[in-house]
Amino acid sequence: MALPKADRLGQNGRNALSAWVKFYEHAKESEIMSQIDHPPVKEALSTLHKISEDELNQLRALAREMAVMDQT
Repeated sequence: MALPKADRLGQNGRNALSAWVKFYEHAKESEIMSQIDHPPVKEALSTLHKISEDELNQLRALAREMAVMDQT
């Protein structure tokens, strides 16, 4: 997969590509995400946290995940 290679080419979240790779792979790991200083990634993380806190959105995500699993 290309993400690990892109991550190795980055500078621990100090450039845009590396920051987005870190976000994609480690969004739930606050210690890693706290090292990211790329503003669009910080905004995406903030939005993800807001969405995740909403119970209705959690139920929708669960229903979507179950539907995908039913199709396979």
